[in-house]
Amino acid sequence: MNHHSLPSDDLPPLKLEETDSSLIRQLEEALSRYFYESCDGVTQALLTNCEWYFTTISTVPTLVINGADSAMNQRVFNHIVAIATALSEFSISAKVVIGSTIGQEAFVEIRVDEISAYQDPL
Repeated sequence: MNHHSLPSDDLPPLKLEETDSSLIRQLEEALSRYFYESCDGVTQALLTNCEWYFTTISTVPTLVINGADSAMNQRVFNHIVAIATALSEFSISAKVVIGSTIGQEAFVEIRVDEISAYQDPL
């Protein structure tokens, strides 16, 4: 969307207020709770062994999963189809980032709408 063509009343605020930040946190907490509840038991067990959270800072909801080590990140990646399928219930444009912390490169970043490339053909 071209923001230059919008009237000033329709543009996002230049600075987030405290209320906005609180609403963003509530949205991310609700996404986390509903996502976890929609996952199967295997996925829930996998997530329990990782640090994971949602962020809505970008234009799409992003699920960030940090395994304790590269082996755990690989286990998460091997389970990416189930994770993305559960996430697609909330947003087809969502992303999953595995093995990333602020300022470090991600192990992998996958958009939910790309998940068919990771599915077995049969």
